[in-house]
Amino acid sequence: MLAKRIEKAKQLLKETHDPITEIAFATGFNGSSQLANVFQSRVGMSPREFRRNLGNFGDAG
Repeated sequence: MLAKRIEKAKQLLKETHDPITEIAFATGFNGSSQLANVFQSRVGMSPREFRRNLGNFGDAG
């Protein structure tokens, strides 16, 4: 279940300009800090870094 939430967050980070806090709530996290902690441990970078790196690496997912 957590993996699906992270995948959805990655999709929203790629496809929208929504604030990370909004993405956190939309994917079932209690806020951007919780999303950032889980995302960092699962993906190896923060949601902000992931979004920033999309321009450098294309599809980072």
